[in-house]
Amino acid sequence: MNKVLSEIKSIPGIIGGFFFDSIQGIKTSNLPSVFKEENLNKIGNVLDKMYMMSNQGLKDISDLCLYYEESTIIMRRIGKTSSFITLSDPSLNQNLLTMSMNMLADEFKIIGAKFENANENKEEIVEVSTPMENLSEEEVINNSPVSGQLQGMQTALLKILGPMATIIFKEAVRDWIKSEAPSETSIPILFEILANEINDPEKEEKYLTLISPYIENITDHGIISIDNKD
Repeated sequence: MNKVLSEIKSIPGIIGGFFFDSIQGIKTSNLPSVFKEENLNKIGNVLDKMYMMSNQGLKDISDLCLYYEESTIIMRRIGKTSSFITLSDPSLNQNLLTMSMNMLADEFKIIGAKFENANENKEEIVEVSTPMENLSEEEVINNSPVSGQLQGMQTALLKILGPMATIIFKEAVRDWIKSEAPSETSIPILFEILANEINDPEKEEKYLTLISPYIENITDHGIISIDNKD
């Protein structure tokens, strides 16, 4: 990983980069120390969700680019859950960066495979030995019996609240699992927590419509209609 980071950083305009996995979080980074790990994890999570949303409508997306007045963030997907993310100044020759990343395609493939193998081992350990009540919100979202529903709800929330939705959703799940076991029957309680965060009847109704495909028989679990809320 360090070799790849060094080669990319040698390109004029590149500030640095890091590897990110949606399950494991940030891995190796050669960005300046001012970029704290907590903030890089937030950037990685937001970019990961943006990639997933974009990939639903467009196939074969390789790079995701965000342009700001003083910097550019470029993400390349290297595995099912892993990405390589670079930060640069606006003077970057993006064609040169793209060519360099293409030349490193084999290295990216190997690194992505390592992430996947580690994630598979982690899932086996969680399934066998970790009680549900001891899981973190991240593990509940990714490795619980309702992870499919939760991931769908999180993706839908992005369409309602934008990039901050990932952070809000994790905080809501954290509050939810403090009092409820993560299960399909308790998901309405999670919805109520999220509805309080949305705090807009029209947006709540739109959100309910968006998440209904991920939760079968949602009316049987207590969420009937936003209009029926007290």
